[in-house]
Amino acid sequence: MKTMILTTTEKNLLEELRRREIGMYRFRCWFLAIGVFSYIVAAYIAFQMQYLNRLGESPALAALFFSYALPCFYFIAVLGSVFIGTAIRDWRGNAIRILLIKLIDENTKE
Repeated sequence: MKTMILTTTEKNLLEELRRREIGMYRFRCWFLAIGVFSYIVAAYIAFQMQYLNRLGESPALAALFFSYALPCFYFIAVLGSVFIGTAIRDWRGNAIRILLIKLIDENTKE
């Protein structure tokens, strides 16, 4: 079986890939925390929209608040979903990076 011969650039790229994979383990908890915090902020915005709607003082003020707060609510909820989804997907590491590193290591052994 032939072995791969890597250039210095390819070796540097492989080391960068390993560093990213190791660093991702540290960031998964941060991604999860950012996602949960985003959900909390989105829930607070939703609560404020309901509270202002029940208050009933000024329908114009409620409409203005809804027009500004509803897109923020959607954006923050989607952002939280993306962060939590990324943390769950890469909880045990990115499968593509792990397989690529293993294949290269296996084919470069002498």
